[in-house]
Amino acid sequence: MKIAYTVNGLIGGMTGKNSDLRDQDIVPLIIKYAANTFNKFIRQDHDIDFYIFSWQPEFADIFDETYTPIHSVYTPQIKFNIPSYIPDTLRTQAHYSRWYGVRKLSNMIKSSNRHYDLILNCRMDLCWNRNINLKSLDVNKIHVPFHITTPHFLPQNSSGNAICDHVIATNVEYFHEIAKLFECLDDYVHPSVHKCDYSYISNHLLIPQHLRSLNLIDKLNATFINDHELGAGTGDYDIFRYKQLTYEQIKKHNNEL
Repeated sequence: MKIAYTVNGLIGGMTGKNSDLRDQDIVPLIIKYAANTFNKFIRQDHDIDFYIFSWQPEFADIFDETYTPIHSVYTPQIKFNIPSYIPDTLRTQAHYSRWYGVRKLSNMIKSSNRHYDLILNCRMDLCWNRNINLKSLDVNKIHVPFHITTPHFLPQNSSGNAICDHVIATNVEYFHEIAKLFECLDDYVHPSVHKCDYSYISNHLLIPQHLRSLNLIDKLNATFINDHELGAGTGDYDIFRYKQLTYEQIKKHNNEL
């Protein structure tokens, strides 16, 4: 099985949202930490090509050296033209940034002329905790994370309207369709469509909305365990900030691998 592993966005700091851009002086250590978990638990057992779209060109060298991507694009953060009917906030800009990046990754894969059986799109700060056999995944499904303690996300909760989107794994056709969400954002956040308070606009809600429009919502499969409520290291992966590591712990981990 040939796999494309894609990441896009920003690397934040020890705490807070990535868009807060805290602790930028230790971002190279965080990149190396996340990459070490990828190399240990994912890359060594699979035939993987890596793709990167990043809003942090200042870290291009460390990204390329650490991940050796097939294709990478680094560009300064741009400000998106947000429709007048929704608040132009940092959170709203972040959603447009995220899906712009996925669209760019989709274009990279198309232009590569390489065949892939499976494509993963992950957060840049995703840290794997255990070996995952990606070759066992049904490529005709859309694999997403799930919570054990709080099963309020789709597809566990069939009446839910949100998914956990830290990692999405699916076939090439579905990935390219999902990447088209960027062109649909203006419509999806319109007041006639988005019924909740705008402070709750979230990728957790936007992705199911897009999958329903594509008639792919029934393809969702709860695959990756994400349960930081039980403590770091209990799930298949952690978002870096949930590990609550100290600077010294990060350095020690990186030096050991």
